[in-house]
Amino acid sequence: MELPELFYWIKKKAVDRRSPTIIIAASDAPEEFKKKADYICDGINDHVEIQEAINSISRGTVLLSPGTFVVSDEIYMKSGVIIAGSGKTATIVKGAHSGVGTAIFYYPEGTSDTELRDMTIDGDGKTYAPVFIRASSTKKSYRNNIINCRVINSGGGAEIKSDAYVYDGILMNSYISGNYIGVAGGYWFIVANNYFRTNSAHNFFANANIVYGNSFNAGTNVNILVEINSSDLIVANNRFNGNVTTALFQWLYGAERLVFTNNILSGSAFNYGLIEINGSNAIIANNVINSSNKAIGFLKSGGSCDNIWIVNNYIKGELYFYDTVDSLYFIGNYMETTSSLKCTYAYLANNKIVGSLDTSNVGTLEGDMFKLSSVSQNRTVQYGVVTGIPLNVSGEQIVTVTFPEAFSATPDSITATIANPTVTDFDAVVYIKNASTAGFDLVVNVITPSATAGSADVFWMAVGPK
Repeated sequence: MELPELFYWIKKKAVDRRSPTIIIAASDAPEEFKKKADYICDGINDHVEIQEAINSISRGTVLLSPGTFVVSDEIYMKSGVIIAGSGKTATIVKGAHSGVGTAIFYYPEGTSDTELRDMTIDGDGKTYAPVFIRASSTKKSYRNNIINCRVINSGGGAEIKSDAYVYDGILMNSYISGNYIGVAGGYWFIVANNYFRTNSAHNFFANANIVYGNSFNAGTNVNILVEINSSDLIVANNRFNGNVTTALFQWLYGAERLVFTNNILSGSAFNYGLIEINGSNAIIANNVINSSNKAIGFLKSGGSCDNIWIVNNYIKGELYFYDTVDSLYFIGNYMETTSSLKCTYAYLANNKIVGSLDTSNVGTLEGDMFKLSSVSQNRTVQYGVVTGIPLNVSGEQIVTVTFPEAFSATPDSITATIANPTVTDFDAVVYIKNASTAGFDLVVNVITPSATAGSADVFWMAVGPK
C-alpha cells in the first residue's frame, strides 16, 4: 500500500459509508439506471433533486448516475453525507449560475465528514467556485474529502475554495484545472496524486499539509504558494513544470519547518527562482531543480531566512540572493551554476560545482571544501531518465541502467521518481536493487494497470561515495 493510500484510509474512518444510499438519475442517464433511481432530473434545475436527496438522510450516500447534471443554484452539503458519481468523466455536474460567491457544492460553516468522489464538477466559466467550503473561528469544518474528481473552469474564484478554519481534508486522485486559483485556503491534511493545471494565478495555496505525488503545471504566477506564517509542510515526489514570473514553489515569509524532497522542477522563473525560500528551518533534499535562469531564490522580507539545508540535489541555474540571509548548508549537491552566496554563515561540503560559486559575501565559511574549483574533493552525482515504461501492464518490470561513468565504489545513495505523474487512475511504485559501481536494476511495479494510462518516464539520481 502506498503512503498516500495509507493516509487516506486512516482518515477515511471518520466518514460513515453505511446506507442509506439515494440514487439520482441524470436526464440523459441510461434507462436501466433510471429504473433504479429514487429521483430523475430534468436537465435544467437538477440541484433541486440532489438537494432533496441530501436533506432526506442524516448520514449516507447520494449516488449520481452517468450523465450531465445542470444546476442553477448551490447544492448545500451536509455533515456525514457522501456525494458519489459513477466515474470521473462519466458523471458531470455543471454550474449554470454566476456571480461572486456562487458555488456548485456549497458547505455551510461547520460542515464536516463529507466526501465528493468520482465525478466532474464544472463551473463552465460561470460559477465563482465549483467547490466552496465555509468555516469560521466558532464553526470550524473538518474532514471534507475530494477523491477522484475533475474540478474545472471556475468563474473568477478558485476551483476549490476554503476558508481559514477548514481542517484535515483529503484531496486525492483528482484533476484541477481552470483560469484562476486551483485550490485556495484551508489546512488540508493531504494532497496526493493530483494533476493541477492553472492558466493564470496560483495552482495551490498550502498550509500545514502533506503534498505528495502531484503534477503541477504552471500558470503565469506560481504553482504552490505556502501562506504567510505557515509551518510543518512536507512536499515530496511531485513534478513542477512551467515558465513563470515568480516561482514554481514559493515559501512566504514567516513560514517554518519545511521538508521539500524528491521533487522534480523544470522551467524558468524570472523574479526569484524555481524555488523561493523566504522562511526558516527548511530541508531541500534529493530534488532535481533544472532552470534556464534562476534555480533557487533566497529572501528574508518578513523576518529571517535561517537554517536552510540544501542536500544531495541536482541544481542547474543561478542561486539568487535578494537579501543577505542568515545560515545556509550546502552538502552533497551537484550544481551547474554561476552564483554568489550572500549570507552571514555558510557550511559547504562534498559538492560538485560546474561553473563558479563566489563566497566573498559570506561572513563565516566552514566545511571540508573551501577550494570550490577542486572537484577531486567532491562527490560525483550522475542522473538520467528511463523513458516509456508501460503502465498498462501489471506487475514488476525490470530495466538495467548503466551509469554514464562507473563509480569508484558502489554509490552511497540512488533515488528514482516517476517523472510525469499526470495520470491518476493507476498505482505505480519504483525501487532500486542490485546496485553496483557500473549501474543498477530499476524496478517499476504497476499495481493497478490502466488501458488508457500510457507510459511513464522515471528519473534517477545517484550520489557517489566520498
